[in-house]
This record gives sequence, C-alpha cells and structure tokens, in this order.
Amino acid sequence: LQWLCYSNSKDQIPKRRLMRFFSSLYQVLRRGARAVLQFYPETSEHAILISECAAKVGFAGGIVVDYPNSTKAKKHYLVLSFERAYKAPAGLTGMEGSLLNGEREGVRVADKDPKKAGR
Repeated sequence: LQWLCYSNSKDQIPKRRLMRFFSSLYQVLRRGARAVLQFYPETSEHAILISECAAKVGFAGGIVVDYPNSTKAKKHYLVLSFERAYKAPAGLTGMEGSLLNGEREGVRVADKDPKKAGR
C-alpha cells in the first residue's frame, strides 16, 4: 500500500493512484465487509494521504498503530468498513501481556467452524 505513495515521474500522481486502488477495493467488497491492510508509511503525510483517499471513496475506519513507541515493533494498519459509524479499534501498547499471565476475563476465542459452535 505504501508503494502507491511514490512517483517515479511527473505523470505519476500518488493521490490518483490511491483513489483508483480504494475505488476498486470499494467495488469488490460486499456491503458490511471490513478490510484491514498492514502498511509501513515512510512519513506521517503518507499515512494521512492514504486514510484521506480511503475516506473520500466512502470507507469509514482509520489507522491503528500497534506499539507506537517502539521503532522495531511499530505496525500500521488501515482498518476499513462500509459502516459510516464504525470506529477503528485501539492499537496495542505493550501492556496486553497481562492477558497472557492468566488474567483472561472478558476474552473469548470464537470457534473456527461456525457449524460446530452449537455442539
């Protein structure tokens, strides 16, 4: 996704390229669907341009950053939805380790096969 922000010549316009990508994505996704794209923006301007182009096409959502204070573990996710009231989830901060130490209250893991869920 971040590669769409670069231009190798004057006739290549990153904003136009991003708009075409998000328009195509919007057309192929079913209504009610969500999409999550991991990307690595070179600058904050690239991240803003990506999210603005997605919003102009009609997507709701936003950018989620996991481990924002880490240089090595930082990950950017563009979370997109058709629902206009959709709010992107909060990113991980590194304090989630308590879930791995037995404090699993409120955490539910869904069955992989929905047909077996009722058995």
